[in-house]
Amino acid sequence: MKKLAFIMAAGLALSSFQPTVYVHAADKQQQEESEEVKNLSALSLDDVIKRGLERNSMLLLLEYQMQTMDNQQKDMEKDMSDLDDDIDDAYSSLPNINLTDINEKIAGLHELLAGIEKQISDLEKGSEEDEVDEKDSVDEAVEKDSIDDLEKQNKLLQLKLQKLETSIAASQLEQAKSGYDQALKAINAQVEALEDAIDQLQLALKKLEVGELQLAYEAKEAQQMVKMMLTSSYTGLLSSKQQIDLMEASVAQTEKDVNVLAKKVEWGISSAYELEQNKRELEKQKTSLNWAKKDYQKDLAKLLLGINVEYNPDIQLKDVENNSTTVGITEKNMDKLVENSYSYKKAQNDLSLAELDLKDLKNQGDASVYKIKQAEIAIEVEKEKIRQLKLDLKESIKTLKYDLEKATQNLADKKRDFEYAKRDSERYKIQFEAGLLSELQYQQSNLSIKQAEFDIEMAEIAYYMLKEQVNAVHQGVIQTQ
Repeated sequence: MKKLAFIMAAGLALSSFQPTVYVHAADKQQQEESEEVKNLSALSLDDVIKRGLERNSMLLLLEYQMQTMDNQQKDMEKDMSDLDDDIDDAYSSLPNINLTDINEKIAGLHELLAGIEKQISDLEKGSEEDEVDEKDSVDEAVEKDSIDDLEKQNKLLQLKLQKLETSIAASQLEQAKSGYDQALKAINAQVEALEDAIDQLQLALKKLEVGELQLAYEAKEAQQMVKMMLTSSYTGLLSSKQQIDLMEASVAQTEKDVNVLAKKVEWGISSAYELEQNKRELEKQKTSLNWAKKDYQKDLAKLLLGINVEYNPDIQLKDVENNSTTVGITEKNMDKLVENSYSYKKAQNDLSLAELDLKDLKNQGDASVYKIKQAEIAIEVEKEKIRQLKLDLKESIKTLKYDLEKATQNLADKKRDFEYAKRDSERYKIQFEAGLLSELQYQQSNLSIKQAEFDIEMAEIAYYMLKEQVNAVHQGVIQTQ
């Protein structure tokens, strides 16, 4: 069975799960073992399945693993929510500045500054022309009024002061704008990093979700497999019990045969060698019967231990009800059965994980073409596995369908043979009562009936197990070779 191999958070889920889960499972198992073991005098298959499913350690570990992965998912979702809050905080940390208004003010100040510079230039130029005129007008003795010169100088100083103030104001606004731009760049870089982290978390979350789905399929499939295992153990015990009953009847009959032969030897109508051979056969049958009983008790003890029932060598195992209906298998519903099977769904999830790996590589930007090609090949491998798996599952279903039909016919044959054995026994009884057969021969015919009954029991159990396998197929569990 394929094991899950998650990347990033999914991998963390599995790695962090194992120590905690196994300790938790061990604690619970120890707690259950400390509980009073139930003492029962009889068991049914439903009892065994119910108790077995409640106490199976593999199902318990899968349940803890699912809980752990669910916590991992919730933790990732919280991290993503925190990252979204960080993005909001980053944007809210920007100064509350109207950039358009600042640009308009800077443009207005530069325009004003250009006007001031022009006025200064015009004043300075006018002063130079006046000086030239004064030098060229040597004959004129008219001097400029000192007050006019002072006014011009005063105006020039005011304009230069206004220019300085305007330059300072424009520089301050430009510095504010530059600071805002730098802060915006830093925040954008921070937001970009946060968004990349969110993308990585989203990808990891998708992988974890696929992993959770995969694990859910594993748990459901395991539950059905445990049910089949318990059913097989229980019906195996029923078969062993029937076998023991038949062997006991055979031993009893063989003992009677040996006693009859012993008398015949005394009377001289049978050989001692024949008696010796029958005694050896009787000894073999007793030895086989003894070991069959020991094997039965060993398997019984193992089953009872697994379902937390006190060992009772005389516990009664109730017969299984073999009258339940089974949904048939046809060519029309075979594809649907395959696609609904847990094996097929898990294979589809493996393909989804491979596709997510490829997407992750492409999003990284710096992944080499060789790694991308390798990821693409991995996808093709998973697709081929799915194709082959589909063929294998179909073949398993067809084989199961054939085996069920064969078991149905075998059961009908055994029932017919049983009717024949009863008829033969009735004839032997008439012959015995008429003195045409000995009591030994008549008792031997009764053993044939027991054998026929045993054959029916075995055929019914085999038929029941195949029906359960067909029901399991409809539940999503298809056993492949």
